[in-house]
Amino acid sequence: MNSLNPVFQINRVIYVINLLLYLAITPGMAFQIILGITQLVSAIYLTINFYKKVSNFLRNLLKTYWLLTILIFIALTFNEKMHTTIGIIIYFIVPMLTATLFMFIFYKCRKEING
Repeated sequence: MNSLNPVFQINRVIYVINLLLYLAITPGMAFQIILGITQLVSAIYLTINFYKKVSNFLRNLLKTYWLLTILIFIALTFNEKMHTTIGIIIYFIVPMLTATLFMFIFYKCRKEING
């Protein structure tokens, strides 16, 4: 077992809990903050420790993840219309899609590094 496995398991559990909490919508929205923090810390860990050990395809996906994350942060910072359709998309849908992308990237990195 390498050091990616426990971090991946924690991410997977938090991601699944978040998805389940979205069945009641409001708890899912609130828990998404915990998911976001967890994934940011994990992405920093993954980038610092394993970036050079994965394929160019995964490196490009990581770059895409970071670009999306920065754009989401900027959109969240400057969007004051949370109760509009675009606000809901920016605050909840796009970050969950980005979280799903990160889970895919993390899974593929773990699989590639483990062989």
